[in-house]
Amino acid sequence: MPLNAVIQGPLHSPPTPRAKRPESLTPDCVPSVLTTARAIAEGNGTAVVSTWKGEDAAKLAHLAAEPALAGIVETPDPGRPPDTSGPVFDNRLRQALSTLQGILELERRGVTGVVAKIRTDQTAPVELIDRFTSDYLAGASAEARERLVFIHGAHVDGLYEIDDFVFVGTLTAMRRFFEAQVQLAPFHSGTVSIHGDLVRKHMYATVAPAIGLEDWRCFPVPLNNLGGGTARPRIHADAIGPWVRVLTDFLVPLPQAVWTGMTWRGSPPFTPDWMPVAHRICFEDREAILKDGEDFFLRRWPNIFDTRGSGRLRRPLDYCLEIPREIRGGGTNRLLGSYRRMRRLVNRMRIRRAK
Repeated sequence: MPLNAVIQGPLHSPPTPRAKRPESLTPDCVPSVLTTARAIAEGNGTAVVSTWKGEDAAKLAHLAAEPALAGIVETPDPGRPPDTSGPVFDNRLRQALSTLQGILELERRGVTGVVAKIRTDQTAPVELIDRFTSDYLAGASAEARERLVFIHGAHVDGLYEIDDFVFVGTLTAMRRFFEAQVQLAPFHSGTVSIHGDLVRKHMYATVAPAIGLEDWRCFPVPLNNLGGGTARPRIHADAIGPWVRVLTDFLVPLPQAVWTGMTWRGSPPFTPDWMPVAHRICFEDREAILKDGEDFFLRRWPNIFDTRGSGRLRRPLDYCLEIPREIRGGGTNRLLGSYRRMRRLVNRMRIRRAK
């Protein structure tokens, strides 16, 4: 199956201030877009750019003249997503919507095979991704091929957290993943992090119906960084089980070499002192996760999780009960909004950081 690509994002992306960034970073995304498009074309795949209306005309003209690019999709910028109980200050809806529009464009062109979503300001080792995903999917069942989405890393210091750089899957699997992000955009699922929001919405739309998971279990609220913390009362360990299932059967991390072969805004490939692969769960961790299950994570956070009992308050504290109700009702009300604020405050207080 050929590897196709939606190259998604702006054409000008200035880096935000941050320590340890290489000095060579550039805001011009055109070189990385061309690198990705040409790598996809060499493998007989189809690449489209999905960006925003109003991008630089000269950059658009440059890309339009590139033979390796099949087309450019320009989507009106939707801005920040709405929220039923307060604003979210990032561009998670922009990413989801423009990626989905790119996938739909590939469908209109009659593309078959596997689709990778790669950012406009990054490059990734396309040949490695193509080879790995093709080999993996060749051994998967027809049902699995329609639901598996490959990610290039899950966060090692938290549950239900993934990176949002690269996604790969069949057209069906990729469309399903990003349709859930767009359709559930107003319901920010108990985390301020887009990295956790992506997972929780995918769980609600795809994972839960497939494995019979209760909808409230799709929205756990452990903090996205659990390292060095202590929870009182502790989070019940049954919050980990669904995450193990997701990482083994639904969101499969790619090999470490994908991470270490990436560039960002013209940087050298990711280096240990800037973007350390050790902070990610990659495919190399799969055997340990399959073997150890929940214990893979319990050993990392001995003061966070409790394997005993099922206390009455654990479910309200550890899961976003109100989110499924908001989704079913199309919005929140004063009671649900108050419950959400109270639960978030209590959970911030119950998880303490080690000094």
